[in-house]
Amino acid sequence: MTTGTQDAPVGGFPLGLPGAVAPTRYVGATTGGAPATGTFAVGDFCIDETGAVYVCTVLGTPGTWVAVTGGVQSITAGVNVTLGGTAQNPIVNAAEANPLIPLTFFFESLPRAPGVSTGTLAALTSGEISFFVGLFIAGQVVNKIAFWSGTTALVTGTHQWFALYDANLNALCATSDDTNVAWAAAAEKSLTVDFQYFAGAWHGVAGTADPFTIPASGVYYVGIMVAATTVPTLRGSALDGTLGPVAPAYAGHDTTHSGQTTPGASPALVDNNAQPGGFPYFLVG
Repeated sequence: MTTGTQDAPVGGFPLGLPGAVAPTRYVGATTGGAPATGTFAVGDFCIDETGAVYVCTVLGTPGTWVAVTGGVQSITAGVNVTLGGTAQNPIVNAAEANPLIPLTFFFESLPRAPGVSTGTLAALTSGEISFFVGLFIAGQVVNKIAFWSGTTALVTGTHQWFALYDANLNALCATSDDTNVAWAAAAEKSLTVDFQYFAGAWHGVAGTADPFTIPASGVYYVGIMVAATTVPTLRGSALDGTLGPVAPAYAGHDTTHSGQTTPGASPALVDNNAQPGGFPYFLVG
Protein backbone atom coordinates (compact mmCIF):
# COMPACT_ATOMS: atom_id res chain seq x y z
CA MET A 1 0.00 0.00 0.00
CA THR A 2 1.34 3.42 -0.86
CA THR A 3 2.09 5.78 2.00
CA GLY A 4 0.00 8.96 2.07
CA THR A 5 -2.75 10.89 3.79
CA GLN A 6 -6.24 11.98 2.90
CA ASP A 7 -9.21 13.48 4.70
CA ALA A 8 -11.99 11.21 5.86
CA PRO A 9 -15.12 11.38 3.67
CA VAL A 10 -18.11 13.46 4.60
CA GLY A 11 -21.54 11.88 4.39
CA GLY A 12 -25.14 12.91 5.05
CA PHE A 13 -28.08 10.86 6.21
CA PRO A 14 -31.83 11.41 6.69
CA LEU A 15 -33.44 11.88 10.08
CA GLY A 16 -30.40 13.61 11.49
CA LEU A 17 -27.83 10.83 11.35
CA PRO A 18 -24.50 12.71 11.23
CA GLY A 19 -21.77 12.01 8.70
CA ALA A 20 -18.04 11.44 8.89
CA VAL A 21 -15.78 14.33 9.78
CA ALA A 22 -12.14 15.43 9.76
CA PRO A 23 -9.70 15.60 11.57
CA THR A 24 -9.53 11.80 11.32
CA ARG A 25 -6.95 11.11 8.57
CA TYR A 26 -6.06 8.04 6.61
CA VAL A 27 -2.37 7.28 6.89
CA GLY A 28 -1.12 4.69 4.42
CA ALA A 29 1.08 1.82 5.59
CA THR A 30 3.80 0.32 3.42
CA THR A 31 4.17 -2.89 5.39
CA GLY A 32 2.02 -4.98 7.70
CA GLY A 33 0.84 -3.20 10.81
CA ALA A 34 0.76 0.48 11.76
CA PRO A 35 3.31 3.06 10.52
CA ALA A 36 6.59 2.87 12.39
CA THR A 37 7.77 6.40 11.60
CA GLY A 38 6.26 9.85 11.35
CA THR A 39 4.30 12.21 13.60
CA PHE A 40 0.65 11.36 14.00
CA ALA A 41 -2.44 12.73 15.73
CA VAL A 42 -4.97 10.93 17.87
CA GLY A 43 -7.66 9.57 15.54
CA ASP A 44 -5.38 9.00 12.54
CA PHE A 45 -5.89 5.55 11.10
CA CYS A 46 -4.28 3.25 8.57
CA ILE A 47 -5.20 0.09 6.71
CA ASP A 48 -2.37 -2.25 5.83
CA GLU A 49 -2.17 -4.51 2.80
CA THR A 50 -3.98 -7.30 4.65
CA GLY A 51 -6.98 -5.08 5.35
CA ALA A 52 -6.24 -4.75 9.07
CA VAL A 53 -7.23 -1.37 10.54
CA TYR A 54 -5.14 0.51 13.12
CA VAL A 55 -5.91 3.78 14.88
CA CYS A 56 -3.61 6.18 16.72
CA THR A 57 -4.77 6.59 20.33
CA VAL A 58 -1.86 8.50 21.88
CA LEU A 59 -0.17 11.50 20.27
CA GLY A 60 3.51 11.05 19.56
CA THR A 61 6.30 10.08 17.23
CA PRO A 62 5.54 7.52 15.96
CA GLY A 63 2.48 7.46 18.24
CA THR A 64 0.64 4.61 19.94
CA TRP A 65 -1.55 2.54 17.62
CA VAL A 66 -4.13 -0.12 18.37
CA ALA A 67 -5.79 -2.62 16.07
CA VAL A 68 -9.48 -1.98 15.45
CA THR A 69 -11.97 -4.78 15.05
CA GLY A 70 -15.04 -4.20 12.94
CA GLY A 71 -14.12 -0.89 11.33
CA VAL A 72 -12.47 2.43 12.01
CA GLN A 73 -13.10 4.23 15.27
CA SER A 74 -13.63 7.94 15.75
CA ILE A 75 -11.40 8.65 18.75
CA THR A 76 -11.02 11.53 21.16
CA ALA A 77 -7.95 11.47 23.37
CA GLY A 78 -8.66 9.08 26.20
CA VAL A 79 -12.20 8.28 25.03
CA ASN A 80 -13.18 5.49 22.66
CA VAL A 81 -16.79 6.03 21.63
CA THR A 82 -18.62 2.71 21.75
CA LEU A 83 -22.15 1.37 21.48
CA GLY A 84 -22.79 -1.75 23.51
CA GLY A 85 -19.04 -2.29 23.82
CA THR A 86 -18.55 -2.23 20.05
CA ALA A 87 -16.45 0.52 18.47
CA GLN A 88 -18.50 2.59 16.06
CA ASN A 89 -17.66 3.74 12.56
CA PRO A 90 -16.68 7.45 12.38
CA ILE A 91 -19.59 8.07 9.99
CA VAL A 92 -21.88 7.36 12.94
CA ASN A 93 -19.71 8.82 15.71
CA ALA A 94 -19.00 12.25 14.29
CA ALA A 95 -20.91 15.25 15.60
CA GLU A 96 -21.68 18.42 13.65
CA ALA A 97 -20.45 16.71 10.49
CA ASN A 98 -23.24 17.08 7.95
CA PRO A 99 -22.56 20.34 6.10
CA LEU A 100 -26.26 20.67 5.25
CA ILE A 101 -27.28 21.01 8.90
CA PRO A 102 -27.60 24.69 9.93
CA LEU A 103 -24.52 26.08 11.63
CA THR A 104 -24.11 25.58 15.41
CA PHE A 105 -26.38 22.50 15.34
CA PHE A 106 -25.36 18.82 15.02
CA PHE A 107 -28.79 17.25 14.45
CA GLU A 108 -31.77 18.01 12.26
CA SER A 109 -34.86 15.85 12.42
CA LEU A 110 -35.61 16.07 8.69
CA PRO A 111 -33.50 16.98 5.68
CA ARG A 112 -34.59 20.27 4.14
CA ALA A 113 -34.34 18.91 0.58
CA PRO A 114 -37.21 19.87 -1.76
CA GLY A 115 -40.10 17.47 -1.56
CA VAL A 116 -39.30 16.18 1.94
CA SER A 117 -41.24 18.70 4.01
CA THR A 118 -44.97 18.88 3.41
CA GLY A 119 -45.39 22.22 5.17
CA THR A 120 -47.53 23.05 8.18
CA LEU A 121 -48.66 20.29 10.56
CA ALA A 122 -51.73 20.29 12.76
CA ALA A 123 -51.66 22.45 15.86
CA LEU A 124 -50.26 21.19 19.16
CA THR A 125 -52.56 20.96 22.17
CA SER A 126 -52.03 23.73 24.69
CA GLY A 127 -50.49 22.52 27.94
CA GLU A 128 -49.65 19.01 26.67
CA ILE A 129 -46.28 17.68 25.55
CA SER A 130 -45.54 16.12 22.18
CA PHE A 131 -42.25 14.36 21.59
CA PHE A 132 -40.33 13.13 18.58
CA VAL A 133 -37.59 10.58 18.08
CA GLY A 134 -33.95 11.39 17.46
CA LEU A 135 -30.78 9.31 17.16
CA PHE A 136 -27.95 10.72 19.23
CA ILE A 137 -24.35 9.68 19.79
CA ALA A 138 -22.51 9.30 23.08
CA GLY A 139 -20.49 12.43 23.79
CA GLN A 140 -22.64 14.86 21.82
CA VAL A 141 -23.34 17.98 23.89
CA VAL A 142 -26.86 19.39 23.86
CA ASN A 143 -26.71 23.15 24.32
CA LYS A 144 -29.98 24.15 22.68
CA ILE A 145 -33.12 22.88 20.94
CA ALA A 146 -34.99 24.68 18.17
CA PHE A 147 -38.34 24.19 16.43
CA TRP A 148 -39.81 26.01 13.42
CA SER A 149 -43.38 27.31 13.48
CA GLY A 150 -45.79 26.85 10.60
CA THR A 151 -48.38 29.29 9.31
CA THR A 152 -49.91 29.98 12.74
CA ALA A 153 -48.12 32.23 15.23
CA LEU A 154 -48.25 32.07 19.02
CA VAL A 155 -51.00 34.18 20.59
CA THR A 156 -51.05 35.02 24.32
CA GLY A 157 -48.47 32.48 25.41
CA THR A 158 -47.91 31.55 29.05
CA HIS A 159 -45.38 28.69 28.87
CA GLN A 160 -42.98 27.44 26.16
CA TRP A 161 -40.24 24.89 26.71
CA PHE A 162 -38.40 22.07 24.97
CA ALA A 163 -36.91 19.01 26.67
CA LEU A 164 -34.94 15.83 26.05
CA TYR A 165 -35.98 12.35 27.23
CA ASP A 166 -34.38 8.94 26.95
CA ALA A 167 -35.92 6.00 25.08
CA ASN A 168 -38.09 5.18 28.11
CA LEU A 169 -39.31 8.80 28.40
CA ASN A 170 -37.28 9.60 31.49
CA ALA A 171 -36.45 13.30 31.67
CA LEU A 172 -32.82 14.28 31.01
CA CYS A 173 -32.64 18.02 30.36
CA ALA A 174 -34.84 20.97 29.49
CA THR A 175 -34.73 24.56 28.35
CA SER A 176 -35.89 27.53 30.37
CA ASP A 177 -39.53 28.51 30.05
CA ASP A 178 -39.91 31.18 27.36
CA THR A 179 -43.27 32.18 28.95
CA ASN A 180 -45.04 34.78 26.79
CA VAL A 181 -42.18 35.67 24.42
CA ALA A 182 -43.45 36.09 20.86
CA TRP A 183 -43.17 33.26 18.33
CA ALA A 184 -44.11 34.46 14.88
CA ALA A 185 -45.37 32.30 12.03
CA ALA A 186 -42.70 30.61 9.89
CA ALA A 187 -39.99 31.37 12.43
CA GLU A 188 -37.37 29.48 14.40
CA LYS A 189 -37.53 29.39 18.18
CA SER A 190 -34.23 28.29 19.72
CA LEU A 191 -34.06 27.81 23.50
CA THR A 192 -30.98 27.12 25.61
CA VAL A 193 -30.70 24.06 27.85
CA ASP A 194 -30.61 25.40 31.41
CA PHE A 195 -31.89 22.48 33.48
CA GLN A 196 -30.95 18.85 34.04
CA TYR A 197 -33.06 16.19 35.73
CA PHE A 198 -31.42 13.86 38.24
CA ALA A 199 -31.98 12.54 41.79
CA GLY A 200 -35.71 12.95 41.29
CA ALA A 201 -35.71 16.69 40.63
CA TRP A 202 -34.86 19.44 38.12
CA HIS A 203 -31.60 21.28 38.78
CA GLY A 204 -30.47 24.55 37.23
CA VAL A 205 -31.06 28.27 37.02
CA ALA A 206 -33.17 29.92 34.34
CA GLY A 207 -30.94 31.90 32.00
CA THR A 208 -27.80 30.01 33.02
CA ALA A 209 -26.75 27.49 30.39
CA ASP A 210 -26.22 23.94 31.63
CA PRO A 211 -25.41 21.73 28.60
CA PHE A 212 -26.27 18.04 28.71
CA THR A 213 -23.89 15.37 27.38
CA ILE A 214 -25.47 12.36 25.69
CA PRO A 215 -24.42 9.40 27.87
CA ALA A 216 -24.95 6.55 25.39
CA SER A 217 -25.65 6.24 21.69
CA GLY A 218 -29.22 5.39 20.80
CA VAL A 219 -32.84 6.55 20.66
CA TYR A 220 -33.96 9.70 22.46
CA TYR A 221 -37.10 11.86 22.34
CA VAL A 222 -37.21 15.63 21.96
CA GLY A 223 -40.26 17.17 23.59
CA ILE A 224 -42.11 20.43 22.99
CA MET A 225 -44.80 22.01 25.16
CA VAL A 226 -46.55 25.30 24.49
CA ALA A 227 -49.39 26.72 26.56
CA ALA A 228 -51.19 29.61 24.87
CA THR A 229 -54.52 30.92 23.73
CA THR A 230 -53.37 30.02 20.21
CA VAL A 231 -50.59 27.44 19.96
CA PRO A 232 -48.28 27.77 16.94
CA THR A 233 -48.34 25.10 14.29
CA LEU A 234 -45.05 23.45 13.32
CA ARG A 235 -43.21 22.92 10.06
CA GLY A 236 -42.66 19.29 9.16
CA SER A 237 -43.59 16.28 7.14
CA ALA A 238 -46.46 13.79 7.11
CA LEU A 239 -45.90 10.63 9.17
CA ASP A 240 -47.44 7.32 8.24
CA GLY A 241 -50.13 6.57 10.82
CA THR A 242 -49.47 2.83 10.57
CA LEU A 243 -45.68 2.73 10.52
CA GLY A 244 -44.98 5.71 12.78
CA PRO A 245 -46.25 4.08 16.01
CA VAL A 246 -44.20 0.89 15.49
CA ALA A 247 -41.68 0.69 18.35
CA PRO A 248 -39.70 2.75 18.81
CA ALA A 249 -42.45 5.22 17.97
CA TYR A 250 -41.41 8.17 15.84
CA ALA A 251 -43.83 10.55 17.55
CA GLY A 252 -45.94 10.65 20.65
CA HIS A 253 -48.37 12.86 22.52
CA ASP A 254 -49.15 12.82 26.24
CA THR A 255 -52.85 13.30 26.90
CA THR A 256 -52.57 12.11 30.51
CA HIS A 257 -50.74 15.20 31.77
CA SER A 258 -52.44 18.43 30.72
CA GLY A 259 -52.13 22.04 31.77
CA GLN A 260 -48.38 21.68 32.21
CA THR A 261 -46.18 24.57 33.28
CA THR A 262 -42.87 22.74 33.80
CA PRO A 263 -41.41 19.71 31.98
CA GLY A 264 -42.77 16.43 33.25
CA ALA A 265 -40.32 13.90 34.64
CA SER A 266 -41.98 10.89 32.99
CA PRO A 267 -44.53 11.76 30.30
CA ALA A 268 -46.87 9.02 29.12
CA LEU A 269 -46.93 8.12 25.44
CA VAL A 270 -50.70 7.81 25.12
CA ASP A 271 -51.46 9.12 21.66
CA ASN A 272 -49.06 8.24 18.83
CA ASN A 273 -48.95 10.69 15.95
CA ALA A 274 -52.30 12.41 16.59
CA GLN A 275 -50.68 15.68 17.66
CA PRO A 276 -49.41 17.36 15.54
CA GLY A 277 -50.25 14.69 12.98
CA GLY A 278 -46.77 14.48 11.51
CA PHE A 279 -43.06 14.79 12.18
CA PRO A 280 -41.78 18.34 12.73
CA TYR A 281 -38.51 19.89 11.68
CA PHE A 282 -36.36 20.56 14.75
CA LEU A 283 -32.69 21.09 15.51
CA VAL A 284 -30.37 20.10 18.36
CA GLY A 285 -27.02 21.75 18.90
